[in-house]
Amino acid sequence: MIFVSEPIKKIFHQLHSVLDLQSCKEEIVYNGVDLDKFKFSIHNPGYNLAVLAHINYKKNPAAWIQIISKLKEIDNKYKLHIGGDFQDPRYKVYFEHIKKEMKMEDNFILHGWINEVEKFLEDKNYIISTSIHEGHPYNILESMARGIKPVILNYSGSKEQWPNELIYNTIDEAVEKVTEETYDSESYRRFIEDNYTLEQQIYEIEEIISYPKKDLSINYLKKNVNDLKISYVMPVYNGEKFIEKSLSSILKQKIEPYEIIVIDDASTDNSYKILSKYQKRFQNIKLFRNNTNLGGLQTTKELLKKANGDFVKVVHQDDGLYESYAVEISRINDVYKYSFIVNDFTYITDENIVSNYLKKIWNNFELDPNKLNKEDLLKFLVIKGNYVGTDSNVLFNKENLMKIDYLNDKDEFLSQKGLYGYDYYIYLKLVNISKPKFVFKDLSFRYEHSNNVTSKHIGSFRRIIGLHKILLNYEHLLNEKERKIAYFNYFGRAIYSVKICKNPEEKTKMISYILKNCSKYLSKEQENELIKLL
Repeated sequence: MIFVSEPIKKIFHQLHSVLDLQSCKEEIVYNGVDLDKFKFSIHNPGYNLAVLAHINYKKNPAAWIQIISKLKEIDNKYKLHIGGDFQDPRYKVYFEHIKKEMKMEDNFILHGWINEVEKFLEDKNYIISTSIHEGHPYNILESMARGIKPVILNYSGSKEQWPNELIYNTIDEAVEKVTEETYDSESYRRFIEDNYTLEQQIYEIEEIISYPKKDLSINYLKKNVNDLKISYVMPVYNGEKFIEKSLSSILKQKIEPYEIIVIDDASTDNSYKILSKYQKRFQNIKLFRNNTNLGGLQTTKELLKKANGDFVKVVHQDDGLYESYAVEISRINDVYKYSFIVNDFTYITDENIVSNYLKKIWNNFELDPNKLNKEDLLKFLVIKGNYVGTDSNVLFNKENLMKIDYLNDKDEFLSQKGLYGYDYYIYLKLVNISKPKFVFKDLSFRYEHSNNVTSKHIGSFRRIIGLHKILLNYEHLLNEKERKIAYFNYFGRAIYSVKICKNPEEKTKMISYILKNCSKYLSKEQENELIKLL
C-alpha cells in the first residue's frame, strides 16, 4: 500500500483501525512534477499572489481574505488570484459578499477552475497555501517548479516536506513571508529537481513493485543496554553503482545501527534519488546534501560533526560491512580504552579477491601489532608505512578524534587541502594517545577500482608530498639508522608513483621535489633511477 505522506498514512490507520493489514507492506512515495511541462523562469518579489485549490473547508479559505486584507493595507497593488472550483457553494456566497463589504473587488479575484495551470502561474509571484491538512499538494510543487515562492501554513507534515523558512503559523507571519526581501527563484526550482520529480516518483514506485526480490529481511538482535553507540557515516559522490550494496550492508547488521548519516556531495547521477528511497524506508537514516561539491575529506568532517555516537564508522560508497561486524565489535573487552579499532577486510579489485588482507601483511612481518607497545607500534608505522588500511576498516572513538583536533584547523597537516595520506596521519596521531586494537577477522570488504579516491591519487604529486610531510612530522622519533630505513621505504613508494604517473609535467614536478627535498637519504641507485625517469 502506497501513501503520499506519513500524516495520510496515520489518518488511514485511525479511520480503519479494524482492518488487518499485517501482511501488507506500506510505503511512502511523494508526488512528482513533470519538469518538462512546468518550465522554470526567474520570478521575483511582486504583488500577484495565487491560490490553486478545490475550495472546501480543508483549504481554510477564510484565511485568504485575512491575508489579502492585511497586504492591501500595506499596498493596494497586492492582488490574490483564486483558481479552483467550489466544492462547497457557501464559500462562493461568502466571497462575493465579503469582497464588496471590504472593498476588495480589485484585490480578490475569482478565476474559476484553471485548466492550464502553467499559464496561470506565469505572472504570479507567490503561491499561498492555507490548508489545515494536506497530503503532498501539487499546487506548491508545480509553483516551486516554475520558480515561484510558496507561503505555506504549518499543517501536519509540512516541515518534513518543505524548506522550513517557507512555513508560517499565523496570518501576520504569512504577510511577513510575502513582504520580506528573501526570494530565491532558482532555489525553489532546484528543491523540486532534487526531491520531487515525476521521474523519481515513477522510479520509487517501480522499485517498490520489484522490492520483494531485494528484501533486506532484517532481524535485529534484541537491544542491550551495553550496545555500543556506533554512528555509521557515509560520504557519497556519484556512487549510484555501489551505494545500495554499501548501505544495505549497514542495515543488515545483527545489532540495529544507532544511527546512519549520509551526505551526498552534490552528485550529478542518481545517487541522491537512491539515498532518498532508503531514507523514506528506514527511520534511522539521516540524509543531507551539499549544495556544492566539497570533496571527500570535508564531507567526512561534516559527517563526523553530525555524529552523535561514541564511535564513528566510516563506510565509503564502494565498500561495505559483513553482517557480523557490529556483533564482533561488541565482543571487544574494554573497547573504550583503545584509540581506534582496526578490522581485517576482503580486498577486492577487478582482477582479484584477497581475504584476510591485513593478516597476510602482518604475517609477512612476523609481527602481531596487538603485542607491540604504543611506542614500538608508532615507530613501526612511521618506518614501514600505513599497514592499518583506510578508514573503511577502522572504527574511530569520537572522543579521541576530538583530542587530535580532527574537526578544526589547528593541525597544520589536517588543515591543508589536496594532500594524500590523511588517514595514515590520523592513525599516527591516535596511536600517540593509546594503542589501537587489531581484529584479524574479515568484517568488511574494500573494492578498489579505477574511479575510487585511492586509485586516482597513487600516481600523483600530492602522494609524494603528503607522505613526505608525514615522515617529516615523525622522523624525530627515529634514530639515524631507522630514518634511513624509513626514507628507503618512502622512496620505494615515491618512485612507484612516478612510474605510473601519466602526466609528463606532474611527473617532472614529482622527481624535482624528491631530488630537492630528500637528497640526504637518497641512494645513488635511486637517484639514477629518478633521473632516467625525467
